[in-house]
Amino acid sequence: MPSYVIHLSCAERTLELLPEMDAREKNIFFLGNMIADMCQDKHYTHFWNDATYDKLVRRPDLDWFLQKYGDALQEPYVRGYYAHLLLDYNFLDLYWDRHFRFYNEKKQPETLYDAVTYVEVLEQQRIYDRQEFFSRKWYYGDYDRMNSYFANKYNVEFPNLNLAEEEWNQVQRITEIDWRYAPDAMGKARIQLSQSIAGAEPGMIPRLQIFDLPELERLVEEIAKKVAEI
Repeated sequence: MPSYVIHLSCAERTLELLPEMDAREKNIFFLGNMIADMCQDKHYTHFWNDATYDKLVRRPDLDWFLQKYGDALQEPYVRGYYAHLLLDYNFLDLYWDRHFRFYNEKKQPETLYDAVTYVEVLEQQRIYDRQEFFSRKWYYGDYDRMNSYFANKYNVEFPNLNLAEEEWNQVQRITEIDWRYAPDAMGKARIQLSQSIAGAEPGMIPRLQIFDLPELERLVEEIAKKVAEI
């Protein structure tokens, strides 16, 4: 999945295309966009269906979400939540599918979460051990390197989430969220974003090990435009 900074970058870009939203609506849009990751178990917050839950690539079931909440898609909170799921879906369906292949211990194509042992990066024609690939040296290390870049490019700031109690009650309509966990998770995300912003250098292009930065930027722009056109 994209990092929370990339999600916030996409949200910032979306709101640039929605000037009709006032400050309160933008605040609630941001909350919806972030809240799906503010959880201990993403199974339900990301609308992973049981048919694909045992797979390494777990795409959100967008139809499932729209069946439950599509009638409220114009509401800022629901729209922001959908924007999060839509970016996740396309990150896996477009970016991962174009760049990565997954194999079992015999280096045969594999989809099951517990059976994937190796990951191939197609452009590099290189196969990584799965544990090595999903590490701070490679895949997640690129997240660290990209976060500062995206935070600077899109002027990302942690949204003002000090909503009044009645507003919090209004936005809790998406029942998959466990609100007991959310406040602590929000606090941790705020600290992480502050660190990313502190490390941002204007004009500095990160040297990535795994990801294609221009393609990720295009993905952010494409999803922002789709959400703005809802």
